[in-house]
This record gives sequence, C-alpha cells and structure tokens, in this order.
Amino acid sequence: MPGNVYFYNMTNQSIQLTVNTSPQQTVNAMPTTPPYNPNAATPAYTRYAGVPQNGQVGDSNTVTYTQSGGSNPVTITLKINHSEYNTNFDLLVYMFSNSMIAVSVIDYVAYLGQNGSTINMSTTGGGTLQL
Repeated sequence: MPGNVYFYNMTNQSIQLTVNTSPQQTVNAMPTTPPYNPNAATPAYTRYAGVPQNGQVGDSNTVTYTQSGGSNPVTITLKINHSEYNTNFDLLVYMFSNSMIAVSVIDYVAYLGQNGSTINMSTTGGGTLQL
C-alpha cells in the first residue's frame, strides 16, 4: 500500500496550495490557541514512483503555494529518490512563508528548500541543505 505525503501549513495565514496538476486547495493557518497542531492539506497526496497524476506525488513535483492576501507565490521543486525513500512510507512537508522542509518517516532527515529552489530527497543530499 503506498504511503502518503502530508503538507502542513506552518504560517499564520491560510495557504492556497497546488501540487503538480492537482486542483488548488486551501490549507488553514496554524492555530493561535492550544493545541498548536498545524493544519494539513486534505486529503493527503498519494506517493507514486513515476510521473505523478492528479492527487499524487511522484519522482519530480512542483509545489506552489500563496499565503492569503499574498501575490507572490512560493514555488519549490520536490524530487524524491524512490529507491532510497520507498513509496510505502509517508513523507511530511512543512510549508513556511518562503521555504519548505520535507522529511521522510524512514530516517527523519530534513531537507530544506527555499522559493525557486529544488529539494532533492536523496541520502547523498544532491546539493540540498540537510538539517
């Protein structure tokens, strides 16, 4: 059974999220009262080894989001090495104002990308800053 990709909004404003060719969806802002659990895009995106279709995250993905009232979208390419990060496991993606962090539940290595950059989820890092 394939894993999922969960996109979490870590900002204080709602986000309009588009992943690949999937329809745009709203992810509500981070709560301002306890519990401070971030809101996630629903439904979650399904992992897929290959070219992603609607509702899927595949080998190479374009993630675009805009904060409510904002006119400058954040666009980050998310590339996933599926031989290292098997599609049976979930990925967690945390969206910030101008950056994004992707984490696999396999090894909990965090990969950081900023607006206009590419996150290469690979154990070799591929030039991506690992936290």
